[in-house]
Amino acid sequence: MQQNNSTQYNLGDFIEDRFKIFDISIGGMCEVYHCLDTKQIIPKPIALKTIRKKSLQEIDIGNVLKNETHTWIKLGQHPNIVRCYWYDTLDNIPFICLELIPSQPGTTSPSLSNLIKQEKLNIKDIFQIIIDVTKGLEYAQRKIPNFVHLDLKPNNILIAPDQQAKISDFGISRIGGQNSNITGSPFYMAPEIWDCNTTDQRTDIYALGCILFEMLNGLPPFTSDSADQLEQMHKYSLVPKIDVKIENSYQIDELIRITLSKKKQDRFSDFSTFFNYLIKIYNKLFRTEPIVDYKKSIIHSNDHLNWGFSLANIGRYHDAINEYNKAIELNPLYYLAYNNKGDALNKIGKYNEAIESLNKAISLNSRRETAYLNIAISYYRLENDEKALKYINHSLSINPQYSKAFALKGMIFFETNKLDESESYLQQALKYNRFNILANYGMGLIKNQQKEYAEAIKYFNYAEQIDKDNINIYFQRAMAYDELKKYDEALFDYAKVIHDKQYVLDAILLRAETYIKTGKTNEAINDYSKLLSINPNHIEALFNKAVLLYEKDKIVEAISDYSKILEMSPNNSKALSNRGICFYDLGKHKEAISDYSKAIQIQPDNSIYYSNRANAYGEIHKFKECLLDQTKLIELEPFIYTKYM
Repeated sequence: MQQNNSTQYNLGDFIEDRFKIFDISIGGMCEVYHCLDTKQIIPKPIALKTIRKKSLQEIDIGNVLKNETHTWIKLGQHPNIVRCYWYDTLDNIPFICLELIPSQPGTTSPSLSNLIKQEKLNIKDIFQIIIDVTKGLEYAQRKIPNFVHLDLKPNNILIAPDQQAKISDFGISRIGGQNSNITGSPFYMAPEIWDCNTTDQRTDIYALGCILFEMLNGLPPFTSDSADQLEQMHKYSLVPKIDVKIENSYQIDELIRITLSKKKQDRFSDFSTFFNYLIKIYNKLFRTEPIVDYKKSIIHSNDHLNWGFSLANIGRYHDAINEYNKAIELNPLYYLAYNNKGDALNKIGKYNEAIESLNKAISLNSRRETAYLNIAISYYRLENDEKALKYINHSLSINPQYSKAFALKGMIFFETNKLDESESYLQQALKYNRFNILANYGMGLIKNQQKEYAEAIKYFNYAEQIDKDNINIYFQRAMAYDELKKYDEALFDYAKVIHDKQYVLDAILLRAETYIKTGKTNEAINDYSKLLSINPNHIEALFNKAVLLYEKDKIVEAISDYSKILEMSPNNSKALSNRGICFYDLGKHKEAISDYSKAIQIQPDNSIYYSNRANAYGEIHKFKECLLDQTKLIELEPFIYTKYM
């Protein structure tokens, strides 16, 4: 039992005013809250897992939790795998909801690590645990081909009160293959992980060998405070002998020798082979059969609904739709399955299919506001504001305090430039739910448009607290910072947007302009080059880059960029004039005159073009032509003084 300031909640706290915490477990990167769901008629114990407070701000770490959820849901249900119920954001913190494995009587934790420390395992228990874990891994391999856990250790194996072992923690599991990083727990890591080589089932079998050794001996086969020394031991040291007082104990030695072979090819080839070998050894050692068939849980329609909801929450909309379809197969009258399916279809742009599913939901229950709002979203995306507003108003007639409906209504009015009405509806949305992401974002847009940039940033900051993965927030906030000349903050936000397909070109272009404002011309040139590697025909980027190259005396490179522009846009008078200036500076006055003349044909009233051409004529002593251009210049700009007058 834990209670300290390093966790986000303490014992007795409520998460989302619903889940009461009665115990806390802390790992290296995660914290797990043991809770009672107080909204159930009979409060149900569950485990809520999230990233530790110190790591929560790191977006990549947050994605680890999403990826873990996806793996867990794909695995479905198996007696030897801790069950995943759903993924959701509670109190603006992402959580995975898991099956809670209670501690056994007289213990403080259900982990295998705890049982090893308390020396509560006999040899028969030990082999049953290894068989359970291997059976779970064999199942995982069938569900997800080439699955590798990569972090098997006693802390990630939980023992239920009926002694059934369950695998937990899929945070770094992956499809087998090349391993570019050293991942896992050093006491259980196979040599190929240390060498960043290819991983597969045999990598996990090595970890199981380490765990088996530890259960029998009390410590892993190799121990040291030095990671470097542990690496050398896993790669080169002989496995220590174990003194097990049991008939046929030599078979245990042989089992450990094979599982802990330095070369993968010398280990058991896969989980199935290893499992069958374990069964044979169990029979010989104990002259009885191990437990291999536990009672299987029945999967209900609400299980598929929860998994679909979780997959949608981590952006896996196609997978979510598959789960909703399974829920509908089991229960064809399931309102929430049709409603949530419609919501997911909206997310992937299949608006007409969404409308069909949502109409089915309404036919099943016309007194719930959510399906009406989701249909409104469909029509909004189809640019049919009239129908969108009709369904929004219907949802509000059912629930007059429906924050999401007010927010969408506000955005529709914003996009028709009715800012007063838009702000009124968005404020209504925030009145009923201060954490409404769309309402905060929409208010930021309004304040940006009204040039109240400091206010806009306040709303964007609030929106960011709610959804740190929303690229739109960073893009709009960057522009607000730019207007306030807070260039460092703007550059920081642009950097978050650069890798998003939707905004990459605009973000690079705007960031380059910000670099120019701060005098960082090299960085600006690099950004324009990056943009042009994505879109070589981006005329604005070519032009701006050429201007900067000219300022840095890279005149030949500038001419090359202006020439590319003129291949695409022969009548671009600015590119012609600027290329003419480049030629002039290189002493190529005839080429300069040619470009100035073409620019004048396109824009005959531009005094600068005449002035530049006059200078070029003067350099090659064509004073008559020079005089004519100067005369034209005086007509256009009577107060201009030239040296040729």
